[in-house]
Amino acid sequence: MQLVGALTGRGGADAQGPLGHVSVGSLTRGVTRLSEADNRPDFCQDFSLTKEQVAKYMAAARQVTAIDFHGNHMWLPCFVAADIRVGEQPAKLTISASFTARIVYPDSKEHFLVCEDECQRALDFK
Repeated sequence: MQLVGALTGRGGADAQGPLGHVSVGSLTRGVTRLSEADNRPDFCQDFSLTKEQVAKYMAAARQVTAIDFHGNHMWLPCFVAADIRVGEQPAKLTISASFTARIVYPDSKEHFLVCEDECQRALDFK
């Protein structure tokens, strides 16, 4: 994984979504590289979200199973990663440029989220 840079912003953003109350902290943009030979993914390299957009995503996205996520949803190499709190529990959220997301908790528990057509239109992401 290659990190592109930190996204700055003051304070955090909060949302109430399928996992409960979520607070969004620091954000980082990045690109996943499977090997040194991977070409730069020009089609998504400018993907970026604000803390407020991440909070809106968390409020509007729907949770899916790991099987559904890996079998039916695309993951693009460009992403925004966020330090979040789900309730009182810290976690790492990664949102792909395809608007699929993965949340990983310190105990390695995972949640998977998707934000499809209606969700993206409602959030004005397209």
